[in-house]
Amino acid sequence: MYRVAVFALSIISLALCDEPAYAGRFFGNASLSYEHLKQQNGETAEDDVTRETAILNYEDVLFYKNHIRFTANLQRREQSFTGYHEFQPIYYFDLKSYGYAFNARYSPYKRRSFTAAVTDYVDVYYRDWRLTGQLAYTDYPTLNVVYSHLKNFDKEDEPKFDAFNRNLVMESSYSIDPLTLRANYNNLRQVSNLPGGRDVTTRTYSGTVGFNRNLIGLGYASATYNYYDTRRESNTILSQTSFTHSFNSLILLNALDNLSVNLSYSGRFLEAKQQESVIENDNQTMSAIAEFSPTGYLSFQAGKGYQNNRQNGDNNIVEYVNLGAVLTRYFRSGVDTRLTYNRTIFQQSTRLVPILDTSGLVINTVNDGDYILDTYQASLNLFPRKYIKTFIDVSLTHDSDPVDQQRRYQLTRSLDTRLNFSRRLEGRFRVTALYIGSALRFNSSFSENYNVGLTYTPRSNLNMNATYIYSDYNSSVRSSQSSATGYISYTFRRAFNVYLSVNEQKQTREIFIADEAQYETTDIRPRNINGQLLMYLSPKVTLSVAYLHSRTQNALGQKIENESIQSVLSIQI
Repeated sequence: MYRVAVFALSIISLALCDEPAYAGRFFGNASLSYEHLKQQNGETAEDDVTRETAILNYEDVLFYKNHIRFTANLQRREQSFTGYHEFQPIYYFDLKSYGYAFNARYSPYKRRSFTAAVTDYVDVYYRDWRLTGQLAYTDYPTLNVVYSHLKNFDKEDEPKFDAFNRNLVMESSYSIDPLTLRANYNNLRQVSNLPGGRDVTTRTYSGTVGFNRNLIGLGYASATYNYYDTRRESNTILSQTSFTHSFNSLILLNALDNLSVNLSYSGRFLEAKQQESVIENDNQTMSAIAEFSPTGYLSFQAGKGYQNNRQNGDNNIVEYVNLGAVLTRYFRSGVDTRLTYNRTIFQQSTRLVPILDTSGLVINTVNDGDYILDTYQASLNLFPRKYIKTFIDVSLTHDSDPVDQQRRYQLTRSLDTRLNFSRRLEGRFRVTALYIGSALRFNSSFSENYNVGLTYTPRSNLNMNATYIYSDYNSSVRSSQSSATGYISYTFRRAFNVYLSVNEQKQTREIFIADEAQYETTDIRPRNINGQLLMYLSPKVTLSVAYLHSRTQNALGQKIENESIQSVLSIQI
């Protein structure tokens, strides 16, 4: 640890020199972090953790037009409550100019790993390479190549880690209006050199052809075709293959006034083979939607859809017809309404509906694929005064023949009000209620949520906010949750920023006690306090201090408290 600290400080000292001894541009930044941790869970544990980071860059111009950059990212991290630290360097080399770019990345590092096979820690060494190349000249196809190689091993007498992953990706694209062409090749190899290890190679070939065209005076048309071919070899033996074709098309027609037509089709066809088994899966979706708007505030929609999901010869077909209308009307200044109605008639080939006896138990199922969904939506926006805004939304869905009779109706109601008491003080209130049941009841709900808040900004650099949220759930086991949050932020010129946030929660649940054959109410009260001070000591030096305190309970009811104080010094080189 001492050597690493001296090494990092030496680099920072060298970087802070005003006049480097070599040409080009040398820059970067460094940060030193100190954190004091405290945990209380029956016993009290404390630890001091330090972290250092230095990012150093050197860039220059090669042969006038070629830009080069060398980067070293040096990171040291201590693991809390262990006394163990990790040092990970990452080295970069970038070379780019007009039409091409090349990047190389290398990171040698060590991490400690604990496996179930042994009873002690094992130091695992990693060698991580990544090379990237790009060609992109005007009027020519683009080419991208990415090669990565990650090796891990240990130095034990009986190795527990000895493997590598290698991946090669090549991609090219070219556009000829209105066509877009793209091809991709991916070669992934995963090798384990331990006894009994496997050598798995996965090759993927893919291609895309796209078409986009504006139909002058008529509308717009687009189509895309994709092809995927994946082959997997295990120990040089072909073990799995898959072929996928997909096609998507869209046509928009708006040649007639007040009438628009949308036609779409999408299909995906998959064939996969693994050893002796063959899987065939087709998904096709077709739809047609027409919208007619005789006036600016009234529109009608009609649609027809067809979906077919076929797997190994078994078809699951869904057909539907949709009819709807939307009415938007301004009654007067500050009053805006919107009414929506949709009816969707479904016919489904496979839809099992349970049959219940008098006690509510499932005794049989029947195939019933005919049902209707009716959806009603109403919105009312009120702006009676400039300082008052109110939004009311009601949504009702009715299922004519639900699979679960308790989900025949779904009703959602919400009220959102904003009050601008002054230019500096704003209040808000929102309530949402959800009801799901077999019969329509306006005076009951499955869940309710209340949100009340206040924001006060006396000056541009001072902001205060308070929020209270309460949620109540009336399921088979009733529960509720409340949360109160307050925060304040203050900025003094560009010298420092102060932020403080406090959150207090209360979670109430009913837990069934088997020994007593009854429910018992339990309360959990988590608390979080978060504060931060950010100081700009100079244009290139920043110091931040953060404080975090959290309190909660585990499943056994024991209180757990975590506390930390962290300071970070950042230096721009």
